[in-house]
Amino acid sequence: MSFEGQIESILKDLKYRNPGIKGSALVSEDGLAIVSMLPSEFEADRVAGINSVLLNIGINSSAELNLGDVGQLMIRGEDGYLIVSSVADGAMLLVLADEDVKLGAIFFFMKRALKALREVL
Repeated sequence: MSFEGQIESILKDLKYRNPGIKGSALVSEDGLAIVSMLPSEFEADRVAGINSVLLNIGINSSAELNLGDVGQLMIRGEDGYLIVSSVADGAMLLVLADEDVKLGAIFFFMKRALKALREVL
């Protein structure tokens, strides 16, 4: 299976195990979508670019507050969540989830997906 096919399989499995997940993507810190399983109404490169800006804000905030390296960012909106976790240098897993999702389950399966993605990368 190709590199992209392996990543796509991991992202599909993450969504299958969590019905509350709207979509996910592997994105670069530079703001490029590597592999996207986001809903069709979202442009993957645009979402990745926005994510890059958010990550920089998180990194600067964390540094200013002496919190150490940023491992995860989460934004809660009235209609859902954006959760971003570091996969490896330069790559992040982005997950969009419904507002009524069980976050514990999301975090559990994201941890498994992150492990699988690190093995591929």
